[in-house]
Amino acid sequence: MNDILLFTLIITLGINFGIYFRLIAKKRSTINYLFSKLKQILPDKAFESIIIINSSISEDIEILLSHKSGSWIILYNGPDWLFNIKKRKFGERCLLLNEVISDRKVFLFKNSAIFQKKGGKYLHISEVEQFIKYLQYSYSKNST
Repeated sequence: MNDILLFTLIITLGINFGIYFRLIAKKRSTINYLFSKLKQILPDKAFESIIIINSSISEDIEILLSHKSGSWIILYNGPDWLFNIKKRKFGERCLLLNEVISDRKVFLFKNSAIFQKKGGKYLHISEVEQFIKYLQYSYSKNST
């Protein structure tokens, strides 16, 4: 009886690990596609990071993004009329998320920050507002 239970547990864990690693591979593939697509759309712009924001992001985060948007591409996920307002604020580095990547892949990136690291690896942060507040704190601390 214990052998059957152990065997079932091992099979279940194997299936769960397989699903997890497939999801990780899909996410990595989508991030690679996203960076290559953005390099095609904006070939003359150098960027290291992608910030994906929804229409629900707070105003103080938008103020910080407008000051620190030098090496970031901002992908906005929201209604077209609100995107037009954001584009005037952020400039040509602000793109509509649905025009860059298909809707079925958007679920991987609610509010996100994706940083390209050396060696072709990426750092994906899902708590964008807290991370940008941390950056604001560390920038203000370093400037004093």
